[in-house]
Amino acid sequence: MIVFDALEKINPGSPTAVTVGKFDGFHRGHMALLSRVRDAEAQGLASCVVITGTPGGRPGERNLLTREEQLGMLREAGIRYVVLPGADPSFFSMTAEAFLRDVLIARLDMKALAVGTGFRFGRDRAGDCAFLAMRQEGYGYRLDVVPETLDCGRPVSSTRIRTAVSEGRMAEAARLLGRPYTVTGTAGRSRFAGQALRIPALEIRIPEGKLVPASGIYRAEAVRGAQRFRGTAFVDAGTSSIGAAAASIDAGAASVDAGTLSIGGGAGSEGAEEGRTVRDNTGSGHAPVLELCLADAPGCEGFYGETFSVRVAEDLRPGGFSACGRRFFVNSGPGGQKNG
Repeated sequence: MIVFDALEKINPGSPTAVTVGKFDGFHRGHMALLSRVRDAEAQGLASCVVITGTPGGRPGERNLLTREEQLGMLREAGIRYVVLPGADPSFFSMTAEAFLRDVLIARLDMKALAVGTGFRFGRDRAGDCAFLAMRQEGYGYRLDVVPETLDCGRPVSSTRIRTAVSEGRMAEAARLLGRPYTVTGTAGRSRFAGQALRIPALEIRIPEGKLVPASGIYRAEAVRGAQRFRGTAFVDAGTSSIGAAAASIDAGAASVDAGTLSIGGGAGSEGAEEGRTVRDNTGSGHAPVLELCLADAPGCEGFYGETFSVRVAEDLRPGGFSACGRRFFVNSGPGGQKNG
């Protein structure tokens, strides 16, 4: 895959089939668009994606994808060319006519264009599907307007996915995305949940701006190269703690009551002796934290510095999880009473 990071560098060398958008969630609706441009390769057209803007949502919102994740997914989807004109100020001042004429036609030699029904582009968002349909014959391209992808009668959108993830509804997020929601980062030594519960764990360094699920304890799958590990993800979203959850060891011995456990507790947290509560003394507003306990690995030291992609699944607070031969039962209610 070749990435053009400036308008003047665009030179695919052959006619293209293009789709345009932010692709900020890479969800099922985006995949429908990509499949149309990939299908056009059977007619000898090179697939091309023009990405407008950054992977994020509104100002202040965290991203469903980092730029690296976004490009990696486009590569896996088999896209041949990607245009990233985000650093070029002239791109955002272009009229719809200029963008169509000077970028899509003149530079990309576009012969096919796939867009969604609500697609808008150009200065003041003046260009739309009707605008593009009127110019097909004159510019010599074929327009393919792709219907919205629906889920439960509503359009699949990055906004819906962002809301589901931020509220911890990971099954819904996975359904909308067409895959589990994933956080990729470098592994380091556990500072919080692993120490609090006295289990081997890794802290996954979260890329700046990356959205994490709501604070909680989740079933997870961790991918490292060709290796896959079952595991448990402890998430502190940074605005609260997972203190609503209580964990206890069901091993016929003394238990750890972690009714106010926060994995973002920092240096002020108490130690994690059996029968002792681990409390968060830092309050809210700290950076998000994700810690990972691997069920299939005896230790963690050998993984420090390695990159893991953590696929976050269902919230385990209604049930429990296993680590190091011990069973933890997790309860979101008060008093540390276990569920089930």
